[in-house]
Amino acid sequence: RLLAAGDRPLAEIAAACGFTHPSHLTRHFRAAFGGPPGAWRTAVRG
Repeated sequence: RLLAAGDRPLAEIAAACGFTHPSHLTRHFRAAFGGPPGAWRTAVRG
């Protein structure tokens, strides 16, 4: 939801989700969804 809504930077979203570094969020996101969060955000916004 945080990625799809608004333009919050990935670092801010990662911190809000409890990750100590944005790369940790990216690694987990890629494993769960098959791609990086930025690409997903772009696709959702269409």
